[in-house]
Amino acid sequence: MEEKKKFIKELTAGDIVTSFFFLEKMTLRTNRNTGQKFIELILRDKSSSILALVLANAEEKFLKISEKSVVKIRGNVGSKNNKKFLTIDKIRLITSEDEISSYDLIPSSTKTSEQILKALEFKAKHFKNIYLQRLCEFFFADEILLKKFFKAPASLEGNHNFLGGLAEHTFGVVKVCELLAEQYQNLNKELLITAAIFHKVGKIEEYIYETHLDFSEQGKLIGYIPTSLHILEKGFDKILDFPIKISSSLKHLILAQDKKFIKETLLLEAEVLQIAIEIDVLLNKPKV
Repeated sequence: MEEKKKFIKELTAGDIVTSFFFLEKMTLRTNRNTGQKFIELILRDKSSSILALVLANAEEKFLKISEKSVVKIRGNVGSKNNKKFLTIDKIRLITSEDEISSYDLIPSSTKTSEQILKALEFKAKHFKNIYLQRLCEFFFADEILLKKFFKAPASLEGNHNFLGGLAEHTFGVVKVCELLAEQYQNLNKELLITAAIFHKVGKIEEYIYETHLDFSEQGKLIGYIPTSLHILEKGFDKILDFPIKISSSLKHLILAQDKKFIKETLLLEAEVLQIAIEIDVLLNKPKV
């Protein structure tokens, strides 16, 4: 019977560990008393991070590993001043034959993608506007896009900074928009909800999130708003005679998230979308 994998938070002094970790940082140091070289590493998984030391053949091993990569290690857990650390005797970079899961390395949402997708599909299914309904259907039918949407984070260090965070944040914004539109009848509810679904979809390409969270090259150079717009426009192109007024309104709502793109919002729904985003961000700040 295969032994259950232990994550960093579950480790106790005396444990022997053979596992995969994300190597966040490494430094080659010299022991001031002995002159011996050793490597100091920070290893991370979905639960926490831990200090690790490589004492034997440090210089040779230092050249064979690299920061921001996934490594397989074997070592022992020690404790000093109630703080755990690892002493590593074997370490290597992963190979194509190793089976690793992003969800073991990065924290993830407690909500399932099935729950969120079903709820979003239900809302769009009852739209009276056939064009907005079809646009949402295009989104829900794109398996590649949807897979990324349900895996991507909403941010790197702020709200929903975990796998599945983008979908969870999006659903939160949709629910706030829905409540506001039900209270204030002068709002275009279906336009608002559609914009909420697409408002940060470009984050699927803004970040990398396979072994750790960081900006992608596209994210650094372009950002999520233009990418969200591009995904939206692909949807417009798939629907015959999509009304220019609706497409322009949706674009306005997406672009109005940043004053670099829209200096003055001309639609009330754009203001309301921003309020809904701010509410969900405020109430989902990471715990310090």
